[in-house]
Amino acid sequence: MTAVIAESGANAYPEVICLDSNDLTPIWRRPAGGDQAGDRWNYPGAVAALADGFIYAVVGSRLLKLELFSGAEVGALDLPCPQARRDVAYNGYVALSDGRLLMKSIHRAPGCDIDGFTAFLQCGPARRAPSIFVIVDPTRMQIDATWSATDHVGGRVSVAASASGDTAYFVTPNRVHAVGVSERGFVPRPDWEPLPYRRDGEKPATAVVPFGDYVVLQTNASPAAAPTRVIVVSTLDPALTWSCAPFEGSADRSFIPSKPSVDLENNRIYAVDGYGGVAALDFDPQHGLQVAWRDADRSLSFTAVTGPASRRVLIQTAMQDVVGADAHGWPQYRAEVIVWRDAFSGTVLGRSEPLPIGPGLNM
Repeated sequence: MTAVIAESGANAYPEVICLDSNDLTPIWRRPAGGDQAGDRWNYPGAVAALADGFIYAVVGSRLLKLELFSGAEVGALDLPCPQARRDVAYNGYVALSDGRLLMKSIHRAPGCDIDGFTAFLQCGPARRAPSIFVIVDPTRMQIDATWSATDHVGGRVSVAASASGDTAYFVTPNRVHAVGVSERGFVPRPDWEPLPYRRDGEKPATAVVPFGDYVVLQTNASPAAAPTRVIVVSTLDPALTWSCAPFEGSADRSFIPSKPSVDLENNRIYAVDGYGGVAALDFDPQHGLQVAWRDADRSLSFTAVTGPASRRVLIQTAMQDVVGADAHGWPQYRAEVIVWRDAFSGTVLGRSEPLPIGPGLNM
């Protein structure tokens, strides 16, 4: 079975839908927004089946616990809202080493009526409260700890585990942050001062990606005139940073709301851009970041790296029939294809038939 969160457009009520992975026919459907769903921001966060055998879905500002085979609701939790609940959502969650769930809020501008990710672009960043971070015990469906960031956090939160414990990494509009997470809750990291990362013309980054003793981020989660930049930061000494603009000179603008993918065993990072294309970057701390290959296939979506370390395959989507950009700067296109590549050389192994896209911003 495959479970997905689905939404079908403005004013639609979100659902968790369990699909048969053989033919994608629905097995069960479960409304996910609560009694006031139509009056709240319809923002799909994340859904996953965890080791305890239940499905956990966060939609808007509500966390659901569902029975795997029937979709029956086992528990529900309304999450904290730093501003009006109608304007708050939680964009995903991560599992901590002890099995608890970490998630954090995102906010659209007060009074905005736009659903999904497009609320950020059409309503702008005005008057948004700082994000709140929440640790939930999924067994009891209760909140164990909360912590407020100093600013709004648009990208997803990431967690890296080490011998000293879990660390959450995230970006605010201008800085990269780290905070420890323990049984006691959130623990400040005195060795990590919030690190400035943006240059003139760049827009804030998406999510931070753990990469061994480093973390990776990529700028321009909203449309920008400056080229996107991939940045690597040492987690042992945040003063050590490296960066590269892999698509510089290939387009007069940039937009990538999805985070890069990493291959730690091969010390490689994969980045895409809605205007620049797709690129592979090799990293080592002596020489920094070097572009291994680049191609013109443009994408706004997450990528996936599969296969054994010696035969990696990179899977991406690629825009088809691009017809320009709208007033907010995101590309407009009529179809997408899925592209499979030899990850080491960039050689295309196969392309799907053109796939239809939904209305609005597609990722």
